[in-house]
Amino acid sequence: MDRLQKAVQLYRVDFMIGFSLAECAEFSDWQFFYTEYLQKELEYAFEELVAMLTGLEKYYQAIECARR
Repeated sequence: MDRLQKAVQLYRVDFMIGFSLAECAEFSDWQFFYTEYLQKELEYAFEELVAMLTGLEKYYQAIECARR
C-alpha cells in the first residue's frame, strides 16, 4: 500500500504536457496514447488503494482517494 500511495503522489500532471514536436505526428500520437496509458494506471492504483483502505476500515482516506 505504501508503494501505491507514493506512486499516486508522484503523478502531478499529464505526461510531457506542453511539449510537442510540431513536425512529427508520430510523436504526438505516441504521447497521446502513453498519456492515456499512464492515466489508466493511475486510475487502477486509486482503485486498489480505495479497496485496501476500505478493508482496513480507513474510510476517510478511502473517500479522499476515490475523490481524487
